[in-house]
Amino acid sequence: MSFEQKLKKYAEVIVKIGLNLQLNQRLFIKADIEAIPLVRLVTEYAYKQKSKLVSVIFEDKSLDLIRLRNSKYNFLREYEKWKVELLIKAIKRGDSILNIISPNPELFKNINPKLITTLRELVYKDTSEYQKYLIKNEINWCKVAVPNSSWAEKVFPNLSQKNQLSALWDELFEVSRINNPNPVLAWKRHISELSIITDYLNRKQYTSLEFISPSTNLVIGLSKNHVWAGGAVETEKNRKIRFSPNIPTEEIFTLPHREKVNGVVTSSKPLNYGGVFIEHFSLTFKNGKIIKVKAKKNEKILKRIIKTDEGSCRLGEVAFVSNSSPVSKSGLIFYSDLFDENAATHLALGKALRINIKNGVKMSEKSFLKAGGNISLIHVDFMIGSNKMDVFGVKKDKKIEPIMKKGEWVLDIK
Repeated sequence: MSFEQKLKKYAEVIVKIGLNLQLNQRLFIKADIEAIPLVRLVTEYAYKQKSKLVSVIFEDKSLDLIRLRNSKYNFLREYEKWKVELLIKAIKRGDSILNIISPNPELFKNINPKLITTLRELVYKDTSEYQKYLIKNEINWCKVAVPNSSWAEKVFPNLSQKNQLSALWDELFEVSRINNPNPVLAWKRHISELSIITDYLNRKQYTSLEFISPSTNLVIGLSKNHVWAGGAVETEKNRKIRFSPNIPTEEIFTLPHREKVNGVVTSSKPLNYGGVFIEHFSLTFKNGKIIKVKAKKNEKILKRIIKTDEGSCRLGEVAFVSNSSPVSKSGLIFYSDLFDENAATHLALGKALRINIKNGVKMSEKSFLKAGGNISLIHVDFMIGSNKMDVFGVKKDKKIEPIMKKGEWVLDIK
């Protein structure tokens, strides 16, 4: 297939699998300006799916760079709330939401990290209401990406400038299953395979998980009635629309009990936090709370992240990813959570998703906390998996069963 044909297939997968856009449903797109060609194709497919209306907001992250370079520090607490208000209005109306990002991992390379974290904390705070709607899956939504030259240069520093961008597009199409003869069918099969695993883990209802590698020895307690999800989820209100929030997606995830995490875990990939790279770090947990932080690079930033609020020093997600996933097999670090979290088993600091506990969407914040869920403004994924990681599940009767060996599934699914 030509590039143009693949891009059309990508748009089709986004509309039919990622969003599962419904007849007469409106679509609201928030996209980086690099995504204009893809936005046009998605819009075309949306109208072919009989969407009532497609609305678009474009963003330019370079404007944030200009702001950080020139604005007064006190002014960084000003935020354009009208964008969030538009998104919330769209959700309440029942629109589908598509977020198309185009990461530039080193955009803020020479900016004071304090300014970056200040801006990120503001965004977390002022978009918190919007995020609450998303994590409750009020509507069908999806997050995808398009390459740009700066991102491609970071991922492929050893290629010529001429070949970097095309190489990144090639990898995106590969890990997003666009190179298959029928990408939509390939995605349906993939989602079905992930569903088999989630069903298995939900039946098991392990009381805890044990993660063991040369640099990790961690026990994560699980909440009673926790729910594993992966591949696709369903909207909670109105029509039950099944959609895939991220493309690509390889993870099977649930929530840890916020007070039952103990031991040491070490990162296996860099954490890109708003353009600041935190590398080779470890976290020590006691009764769910981080009590010790070590990092070879940007340790101070990591310490600031976990002090964002009361819940930011606890875990909100534990996710399994096979070491043989397409993203992992690429052998690349994408410097974007959307991709790197699908290359390795990972954890997330901060908020837990309500869908990961039975009736969690209907719970009050007090009940959610009591059930073991974590509440925070942030949700920061970091990778811990590798081909040296073993994972075990502990049953109610204390029997221990293998889940992963050397980063691969070893489930006894019959």
